[in-house]
Amino acid sequence: MPNPATSSLFDSVPPDIFNFYPKGKVDGRKVAEFLQYKNEDVSVSSGVPPQSIRYDKRMPD
Repeated sequence: MPNPATSSLFDSVPPDIFNFYPKGKVDGRKVAEFLQYKNEDVSVSSGVPPQSIRYDKRMPD
């Protein structure tokens, strides 16, 4: 039986209107473009060197 407290908590979460999660996984490129982040910005926030920033299928989860 679902817990009513947690059920109501997720009622306030809006749908993915920006389509950041196609197929259930975050689309890093879409998020970075939306935030107008450059590779240097993503590098600082993720702790990954700028030359290692990638958005292809080999991108780590």
